[in-house]
Amino acid sequence: MRPLIGFLTFFAFCSHARPQAQIFLLKSEKLKLKGDNYFYEDDSLQITFAFWAEKGAFNFKIQNKLNQPIYIDWFHTVLMAGAYKLDYFSQDTSADFRAFTYTGPVDNTWFGTGYGNDNVLPRVVHNERKTFLPAKTAYYSFNRRVFHILPIDYFTIPERCERSYEQPHSGRGKPVLVLSKSWSRRESPLTLKFFITICRDENLTQCRTLDFEFFLTQFFECPQEHFRGRLTSEGYTFPYRRQDSFYILYPEK
Repeated sequence: MRPLIGFLTFFAFCSHARPQAQIFLLKSEKLKLKGDNYFYEDDSLQITFAFWAEKGAFNFKIQNKLNQPIYIDWFHTVLMAGAYKLDYFSQDTSADFRAFTYTGPVDNTWFGTGYGNDNVLPRVVHNERKTFLPAKTAYYSFNRRVFHILPIDYFTIPERCERSYEQPHSGRGKPVLVLSKSWSRRESPLTLKFFITICRDENLTQCRTLDFEFFLTQFFECPQEHFRGRLTSEGYTFPYRRQDSFYILYPEK
């Protein structure tokens, strides 16, 4: 996955010393939630978003509801993080992208529910200008390029966090210290804007551009054992896992 943000510098009062997990909750003020996935829907298509991965993965699924094909115009599809512009199409038509295909378990929206990098398979994606989407079918962004939302080792902020104690999700030990911070849209330190262009014809003349915005609204930091939760026969429970969220794991500092 290509980094979404080239560099970020933060100065912190909000951190622990032992191995920690940081959880980030994104919010959209215009989109609706279905379960924990934000989605957009109109008469012709539905777009569902999912971010759960280490350092975040900007994934989306497009469902064509029409009885005729549609086309995705990648030249006019971009992701913005503040002033950083990430392109889904390169002007170098010979360029190919290194992408990752998810091979692990999926949830009821067909997005991955796995943890870590054990369930991804690297591959090369062709740099095509447009993608043909037949009638009544779906397209997944991990067939194209996937950008990390926050490609840093750990996130710190120049503000003091709220402190609270929770019963350990692992089911053992003393109450666990959890640091947290909330922001409004105006105050948020991270804003994502996604623009995607959908066309009705192969020549890309009958098109419209849809735009969506997400911002960081909540931040949590806790020990990694608390983040993983209980260990069951099917693996860890990961109580913080949501498709409108993502996480960063970092060792003792």
